[in-house]
Amino acid sequence: VSAIKFTAKNGNYIILTRAGYTENANLDKYNEAGFYWTSILPKENNGFPVSWGIQSHLNGYISSANKSSGLLIRPVSGKRADQGNDEVEHDYVDLGLSRLWATTNFGAEKDTDAGTYIAWGEDKEKEEYILSNYALYKDSAYVQFEKNLTEEGKDIVANTWGGKWHTPTYAELEELRTGCDWTWTSKKNA
Repeated sequence: VSAIKFTAKNGNYIILTRAGYTENANLDKYNEAGFYWTSILPKENNGFPVSWGIQSHLNGYISSANKSSGLLIRPVSGKRADQGNDEVEHDYVDLGLSRLWATTNFGAEKDTDAGTYIAWGEDKEKEEYILSNYALYKDSAYVQFEKNLTEEGKDIVANTWGGKWHTPTYAELEELRTGCDWTWTSKKNA
C-alpha cells in the first residue's frame, strides 16, 4: 500500500495510507490518495466538514468532502505528550507533538490497513455511502452543528474508544504535517 511516513524529531513515526475513500458502493482513489476526517465543520466551509488529504505532490491539504462519503480517521489522544498518558486501551506513538497519535487508523489492526470508512458524524461502517442513508440528513437538509464532533457527541472515536481519544482537528493534523518529516513509502500488508 502506498503511504506517507511521518517521522518525528525523536525518531518515532506513524504511517498514513493512501487508501482512498468510499462513495456510493465504490472505493475510489485507492493507492492514489488518502482522505482523513477532521472533527470540525467551519461555517465558512459552506456546510462541508474539513477533511485532510494526501496525494501526489499535494500533502496535508484541506479537502471538502461530502459528509455522506466514507473517509478514514487517525485517532489522537487529548492528553499532551509531556503530561504522560492514561490511554491504556489503544497503542499510541509519542511524536513529541501536543497529542499522542494512534498507531493505526480507526478500525485497523496494522498500520498498513485502511481501517473503517466512516461518514462524517456517523457511528458505523456501511455498505453504501449515499445521501439517502446518511444519518445526519433529515427532511432534505443536513443536521447543522455549532461545535465539533466530539463536543456534539457524534465522534465515533470518542464514543467507541473513550478516554481522551477523538477524531483530530485540522490543527492537530497540520501539527503532524509541519512537526514531522514525511516521506513516501510503500508497505506490504503483512
